[in-house]
Amino acid sequence: QIYLNKRANIQVIPVEFLDYPSSNSPQSDNGKYFDYIKNMYANITDGQVNLNFSVPSKYFKVNKRIDSYVQPGRFHHGGEPWNWPNMDMQTMMNDISSAIGSSLDLRENDLAFLVVPPNTNNSILSTLCPILIKDEILEFICFIGSKSF
Repeated sequence: QIYLNKRANIQVIPVEFLDYPSSNSPQSDNGKYFDYIKNMYANITDGQVNLNFSVPSKYFKVNKRIDSYVQPGRFHHGGEPWNWPNMDMQTMMNDISSAIGSSLDLRENDLAFLVVPPNTNNSILSTLCPILIKDEILEFICFIGSKSF
């Protein structure tokens, strides 16, 4: 939830998998998207919303292939293009949480964006999923990659 009269803190959680590594920083790979989102909110609210992105300097490495989370079946939501592989999101989020460890403190954030390198197969990650903080949902996170916008 972002209030239209304050600064909103967004924690970027950059994650890479074994099959889609990046040789760049998360800011280098995705900074133009953060700027686009920040400028869009400032413009549509006449400057009342100020988004503050906190971006780690490197990706958190998950020591699995992204396709290792694909399960049998498909996730359908009203037909094409809303049709994705059925992912074991619980295991993937647990693995991401293990990769992050205690590196990030999300308690002061309003929103978290899980970003992946631009070369990541977005047909697998084009979905939203909740991020849990101490058994409570902080907010929905979205995957950002080269084909997401």
